[in-house]
Amino acid sequence: MDAAPDAPPPCPAGQTRCAAACADLSADRAHCGACGRVCLADQTCFRGACVPGCPTNPAQGSCNWLCVSLLSDEDHCGACGVSCIGGTECVQGACRCPSTELTLCGSGAAARCEATQYDPRHCGACGVVCGAGLTLCGERCRNLSNDSRNCGRCGNACPNRCAAGSCAGG
Repeated sequence: MDAAPDAPPPCPAGQTRCAAACADLSADRAHCGACGRVCLADQTCFRGACVPGCPTNPAQGSCNWLCVSLLSDEDHCGACGVSCIGGTECVQGACRCPSTELTLCGSGAAARCEATQYDPRHCGACGVVCGAGLTLCGERCRNLSNDSRNCGRCGNACPNRCAAGSCAGG
């Protein structure tokens, strides 16, 4: 005679066994109020009843059956499923760079926060590349060999003119 299968472990306090899993019938969208009672896509399970949206905080949105802040959730920024990537964070429902010294360059999956003041691949603006022989000084690409305001190095101003990266006389 076969031995009876082991009984499943007890559920934690406040949860009920629904088939093979434990569920909180007061908040589980797939078992709302009773095992197997599923809420609709735009509903949340609140105190065992399927209700529209997020009743405890109208500023929140219901995304994947969870109440989330669409103003600050980095996986649901401004709308369900909009993820902040490339070093951005969700601020007031928009993905933004965390510092005013950074600029959001690109869009979609290619969006990244870049330091346009220092990055030669984004010289002063997104996608502006300093060409050969040019150096980023402030927000512009400069030729340090003949720029009288940036002679030999950024910010080195010559009283007259710059030649071969050195200040030349009158």
